[in-house]
Formats: sequence, C-alpha cells, structure tokens
Amino acid sequence: MVILQQQGANMWPYVGIDNEMAKIVWWNTIFWNDGKPQIFTDQQMKKLCDIVDRGYEALESITTDMNENPREVVKANPNITEASDPNLIDWTHYKGNNGLSGYTGAPGPTRGENAWKFPVGLPWESEPVVEGNRVYLSSPGMRTSMRCVDLNTGDIIWETKQAAEIMGDQIYNTPGNMATPVVLKDYVLYRETGSRGNKGPTKEVVYVNKKTGKIDREVLAGHVDYRVGLPTVAANEDFLVFTIVCRI
Repeated sequence: MVILQQQGANMWPYVGIDNEMAKIVWWNTIFWNDGKPQIFTDQQMKKLCDIVDRGYEALESITTDMNENPREVVKANPNITEASDPNLIDWTHYKGNNGLSGYTGAPGPTRGENAWKFPVGLPWESEPVVEGNRVYLSSPGMRTSMRCVDLNTGDIIWETKQAAEIMGDQIYNTPGNMATPVVLKDYVLYRETGSRGNKGPTKEVVYVNKKTGKIDREVLAGHVDYRVGLPTVAANEDFLVFTIVCRI
C-alpha cells in the first residue's frame, strides 16, 4: 500500500475496506489491551477473512491500473518559450522569502503548459522548494524520505534513503516526512513525523547533504504525531527553531 501511495495512486477503493478492518482489529494492543493479544470470535474471523480478500483484490486492481497507466515524469517541452528575464529568483522556503509574501516578482511561464510533472505521493502539507536548478521534494515513503530533481527536466538527481523499521504490523514506527524542506548552504532540513511518541524513532530534525542526498546528522526535536499534519521547523546557518508538540 505504501509503495502505491508513493507513486501517487488513487487509494480510495482500498481505504473503505481498510476502515472495515479497523472496526474489528485493534491497531495497537500495547496501548489498547494492556499488551494482551486480541482474541477473535469465529464470526469475527469469517468477516476478517472476507475483508482481507477484498482488500487484496482492491490492491491488485490499483496495481494493475498503475502498471497500465504509470505516473511517469513528463520531460521538458522544448516548444515552451523561455522567460525573457534570465535572472530568476530562488524560492527557498515556505512562501518564498523572509517576508513570507508568497511573491517574488520573477517572470513566470509564457504559456500554461506542463513542462514536466513528478509523482510525490501524499505529503499534503509539504511544498516543493526551488533553489537554482534544483527542486527539493519531501517524500512520505518508508524507504525514501526526500528527492532532489532537476528543475528543467524533472530528472532525479538524488534520493534520501532510510532503513524501514517495522515492528510487527506497525509501519508507523518508521519516520515519515511531510515537512516542507528548509534549504541552507550545505544542507536540506526536514522534520520527522510518525508514531510511538518520544519512545519511538520519529523525533529528529534531519540534515540531508545537498550534494549527496545522504543524512549527515540528526537533531533531537521531540516527537510529532503523523496525524498533526504540519511539523513546523525553521532554520538559518546559525539557529534551528522548532515547536515541541508533545512529551511522553
């Protein structure tokens, strides 16, 4: 399911089936049942088996659609007229500048045609950040947390990978990234989201090397639950500022 989400697939046919299972199965017995295993009746098991079958059918259907209609990068359109002013202005963080005006004054496209597009998954609150000829994109995936693509072509320059830590059936234990990247001189920053509170691994601001895409270091900032939606972080070369959402 997560892989399909990363590719921008329409998951609504599966969501309703998944919600049926959530009404029967406790998602985390550690918190909801004192760590004791959940016991199902024969009637519940029969219903769960039907839900699982229908869930896999839905995933197979979505996968078939993605294979037959892949969300591919569309290469640059050579017929689009170049902007008359080559001195483009960087848009390096949320709303573009220190005044958060959402306006740069830079010339835009001469026509409303797509030069390229790139599937980013479902980081709803995250905005792409442009610096020079690079675009930095958050990724909500388990194994890929950030991508850097070429502004002119949409080609991938590098990807930031992480090891997926899965505890049983709990994929929420793996740090996710829904943050708008913060671009510094040598690093791109994002703040992790996930579950498990401060006892889990999802509680750092991550420094990604702009040249390599590798994670160079992490700064403890406190856990941000994935349901919060907007893990706030701001930074410059001297200071890192973040909100503390919860303490566990």
